[in-house]
Amino acid sequence: MYKEIYLMLTTACPNRCKYCYINHEQAHQAMTFGQCVDIIDTHKPDRVIFFGGEPLLKLDLIEEVLAYYHQTDKRPKFQIVTSTMTNFDEFIENIPYPETKDYVKKVFRSYWVYLNS
Repeated sequence: MYKEIYLMLTTACPNRCKYCYINHEQAHQAMTFGQCVDIIDTHKPDRVIFFGGEPLLKLDLIEEVLAYYHQTDKRPKFQIVTSTMTNFDEFIENIPYPETKDYVKKVFRSYWVYLNS
């Protein structure tokens, strides 16, 4: 059976969307590397979905988790749900596979052309 889990890395977000479930009046909370690894190792998902607030505010944590699992035989797929408003250029530039990096850039170029037409 296919299993996926969602990790809410942080409640921080630069956006203030009216429909958002985040209470921006409260202090922001964030997961730690240890919490992420404990949850992933306990549940052994096929896919891990990082979300939040804005998960790219915790880009260092995402990179640390990916690096950790890259060195093991436990390699779930990873996905990020983001508004692309924070650290997105840095995120793209850190993609280690040129073909993936080029594809992501192409998709977002098309997206911005679509929005502005």
